Amino acid sequence: MINVLRQYFGLGFIRAFAPNQHNDSPPFGRISQSLLTDNLSYDTLKGRCGGWSMTTLERTRSKFLVADQVWIATALLQKEHPRRTEFSVSEIQERARKEGFLDETTNTFYVHANQHCVANRMPNPGNHRMLFETEGGHRRLYKPGDTCKPGRTGKITPEKDSIPAKYLYLLDWYSEWTKSASPARRSMDPLLRLRGSGKEIWKDEHADEYIRRLREGWE
Repeated sequence: MINVLRQYFGLGFIRAFAPNQHNDSPPFGRISQSLLTDNLSYDTLKGRCGGWSMTTLERTRSKFLVADQVWIATALLQKEHPRRTEFSVSEIQERARKEGFLDETTNTFYVHANQHCVANRMPNPGNHRMLFETEGGHRRLYKPGDTCKPGRTGKITPEKDSIPAKYLYLLDWYSEWTKSASPARRSMDPLLRLRGSGKEIWKDEHADEYIRRLREGWE
């Protein structure tokens, strides 16, 4: 039971809600049963706690893996701005701040978004493949088939049982997004992007005439 609670809310939740001898103990059994049987969202779970120490719940609600928080914040941006192909790390941080993920006292989130979760950066030491660094130094979600550095063998998306239930829909969205986003991946290929370059040189001249003119004087 303790492991279930730790996985859902983090160690802080366990310290706050583990059974004790005080009269103000929370309805532990009710909370535990809810987690196991209903897969409740944070808001629903909060409503079943009888109002006990809600500030503690507020502090601990986002205590899941930082890498998963980075993926969620980026996925929310991609979903909300379907025409955009990349986002700055600061934009990802700001979106995380809106979700209550960002811990302003550390740079842990930034390091994950900048390095640990980025497939085409050398693992140091994080080896997740959740984000991809674009040519402009920005970020987007990693898509299967993207290039990645040796040693990058970590996860691409969060595990279903490791994130709050209200974000699970993003995993289904991502599955569909990777299918429709394949043309964007081709557009990032440096060789394919050369297609059509230089065509203005012979736009008013037939290709054969252009070649013939280039070869004049070769002999």
